[in-house]
Amino acid sequence: SHGTSMRIAVVAYATQGLLLGFTTLIPLIVFAILMGGVSDPTWNVVSATVRQRLVDDRIFGRMMTAYLFIAWGLRPVGALVGGVVAENWGPQWVPLLGGVIVGSMFVLARPMFRRIDAAMAEPAGS
Repeated sequence: SHGTSMRIAVVAYATQGLLLGFTTLIPLIVFAILMGGVSDPTWNVVSATVRQRLVDDRIFGRMMTAYLFIAWGLRPVGALVGGVVAENWGPQWVPLLGGVIVGSMFVLARPMFRRIDAAMAEPAGS
């Protein structure tokens, strides 16, 4: 299901951050990077599909503008926070903190994933 795919993407991304923060073993680092390489496009494709299906065409453009404003607008904030974290605690804490934040999202967003599955199960146009 769409919600399950999104859950898997979130877990894979969180796992990537945790592994990159905790290990220096090359095989685990390669595995972590592969996890990130799978999680990003999975999330992007599935979330775009959900948005296109569930958002009314009349407001889709406005919703995408808001979505992109938030997503791209927070990148400099993340870079700034990442720089402060790396400077004060070490670079290994940046992906580790990212993994913890995304892992927390998995827990907090569980109801959203269930609602997505229910909404996507309804016939289109309902």
